[in-house]
Amino acid sequence: MKKSQHKIPASLMQTRIKQQVQDELIKIKDQQHDEFRRGYETASKDVTGLYKPKIDEQKQQLLDQAKRHQSRVEELKAAMQSAPAQILPMIQGEAMRLGFFVGNKGTSWKWFSNIAFALIVAVQAFYDALPPELITSLPDGTQSKITVALAILGFVGRYINQSKPKPLAPIEESK
Repeated sequence: MKKSQHKIPASLMQTRIKQQVQDELIKIKDQQHDEFRRGYETASKDVTGLYKPKIDEQKQQLLDQAKRHQSRVEELKAAMQSAPAQILPMIQGEAMRLGFFVGNKGTSWKWFSNIAFALIVAVQAFYDALPPELITSLPDGTQSKITVALAILGFVGRYINQSKPKPLAPIEESK
């Protein structure tokens, strides 16, 4: 008698081969992943062992430096409190004058020079809006003379001290 062989369809055979290959790849990936994880853990332990003393030393140096700075800050605070009360307003006033811009720019609209320059702009803008009869009745060069006078006043106004004097703090006498 003749044995009958069952033929497996080619597509099924290819599917089974692909499945076995994928299973082998997954096993290899898992093995590689485990090896990589073990290698990473041993390397991180080695690095920690090598650099931990240096890191601890640097931390200690930073703590010592912070303590020195804190003690210096406390010394300076004590020195500031023992300083005469009259020197502090002068120091604080000088600190406000440093830099490119003025310290009280919020009140600049009140300054003589800024008012003069605003008037120059107003004269230039509204001179042509005057009726022609009024302009012809004015002497020649009136607009330029008014502008020059306001510019000079604005320049001089820049040098006028317009800040209100602040009273000094009373001196405390120690007994």
